[in-house]
Amino acid sequence: MEKRQAQNYLAGTAVVGAMVRHEESVGRLYRTYADLFPDGAAFWNGLADQKKEHAALLHAEARKIQEGRLALNAALFNIESIRPSVVFVENQAVIARRGPLTEAGALAAARTVTEQTLAAQAFNIFGEEAGAPELCALFREMHAREQRQLEAIIQQIGDLAPGYGRLFGRLFGGK
Repeated sequence: MEKRQAQNYLAGTAVVGAMVRHEESVGRLYRTYADLFPDGAAFWNGLADQKKEHAALLHAEARKIQEGRLALNAALFNIESIRPSVVFVENQAVIARRGPLTEAGALAAARTVTEQTLAAQAFNIFGEEAGAPELCALFREMHAREQRQLEAIIQQIGDLAPGYGRLFGRLFGGK
């Protein structure tokens, strides 16, 4: 393997691997919330299932990179942008397990995680210059899914208590 190809392979798998770790850590956080809030378990488990699906899709792309069937210009992505989010998510899980945590607090954390993911543009940073149209299409779809998750979280906040969702939105810049 040529040195440049080897570097691209290693960098590409590192980027996708970091994204997988992020999706898996968020999924574990949502499972924790499902355990803590049985009345909302279907909601939290649904979000966790989506994260599991995202991780599986990313794993499949990582295998293609490893096999040399998919090229990724990893220089377009700063892997360091993912690590703080993973640490935040893991800390939220520790906080949740130590308690006490309200469902409103869990929803606020979920909203923050989702907004940070969207703001970092982790799923839509790659354009045509990434050299992998298939991966670009996957990231666009994952970005759209993340946006729908945010909308579901905001709806859940509004459903938690009448008026609370509007107050939360005004305080934290939401809808």
